[in-house]
Amino acid sequence: MGSETPWIVSSQRMVGSAFGVSVKTIESWRSNGMPGEPRAWDLVAIAEWKTRRDFEQQEARISVGHDEEDEFDLDPDSPKGAKYWETRFRRARAEMHEMKLKTERGELVPRDEVILAWAARFAQAKNSLMTLGQSTTTDLLVARRIDKSVRKMLEVLSAPGLPGVPDRLMALLREWIGGDDESAA
Repeated sequence: MGSETPWIVSSQRMVGSAFGVSVKTIESWRSNGMPGEPRAWDLVAIAEWKTRRDFEQQEARISVGHDEEDEFDLDPDSPKGAKYWETRFRRARAEMHEMKLKTERGELVPRDEVILAWAARFAQAKNSLMTLGQSTTTDLLVARRIDKSVRKMLEVLSAPGLPGVPDRLMALLREWIGGDDESAA
């Protein structure tokens, strides 16, 4: 077989990395029929197997009577509702632990740190842009036009409701971008 294709990898760790799961999950998949052999794991064959397996599991859940009505029995005192809430609690706890682990590994960064880092970058950009007119020309009229254009651009950037930008970041941007307008002439 060899490595004629980039879709064949040599370790279960690499398979796990390709599918975003742990080596333990790969070992579990292997015991449940995942195709492949040591030092020659075919990612395409594994993806096909996983897709087929996931589909079969979904079909099995439907065939044993898990229809849409079951999903709406949320009364915690009923057996189905209690199971639903227990499952949901376990998933939430697992997600919380996963996020904590990813944060410890440096794979996730707290939102506040990202917001402060971006705001600091915008402040640096503002400071550089505010001196653009004076640093690019000796002609006072041209420098003022550049400064006016820069201020307009900064106003647009600090306007409320920029799509995809959190309100807290926008507040910091407005504070830092619009903060010191002593040069507004």
